[in-house]
Amino acid sequence: MPRIPFIEARFFSPEDTTYSLEKRFVQHLRDLRSRKLPDISAGAEDEDSSERAAGRRHSTSPSEQERVRIKHRADLLIERRKAASGMGHLTREHRERLAVLRDGVRLAAIATEHRADELAAELHGEMPWMAPATEAVWHAMRRSVREGWPGLRMPPFLLDGPPGMAALVPATRALRSAPTAPPLAGQKWKSGCFPG
Repeated sequence: MPRIPFIEARFFSPEDTTYSLEKRFVQHLRDLRSRKLPDISAGAEDEDSSERAAGRRHSTSPSEQERVRIKHRADLLIERRKAASGMGHLTREHRERLAVLRDGVRLAAIATEHRADELAAELHGEMPWMAPATEAVWHAMRRSVREGWPGLRMPPFLLDGPPGMAALVPATRALRSAPTAPPLAGQKWKSGCFPG
């Protein structure tokens, strides 16, 4: 099954915390400074070599002022990543729920027009009062098969009616019958488009 991008957001590694970035920046600074120092491994192995190694570590360590600058840069990087992701306004819980969409979603194709007819008949049998919506979905399924689309391609439409008319039943039913069960299937939906 082909995968398509589903969400226009950037996902950064969750392991990149302020602490891990600070640690990486400090190590990088030490590596840069140690390249400028003479190599001590070429000398003879004796008691002085451990003292020289300790002095070398101390000479490459960042000062307190440099540590403050590194922490500030790590904090800025985390904040900029949140802004660039497009999900900075969401809570951590909602960002974690959307992380399953990082690599896109798999499309389940409708194999033949005959299968599209069967699906539309099942849908109409369950909800005959939604015949106009079922017919729109049926024609879209048949058109997707005829035109060779990798999945169902349907123009947007609005289901408007009184509460309890089961407008979300087709979407929920489609989620449950998908070959690979998505993590959101079987949950109740509430406003805000996040499952409850």
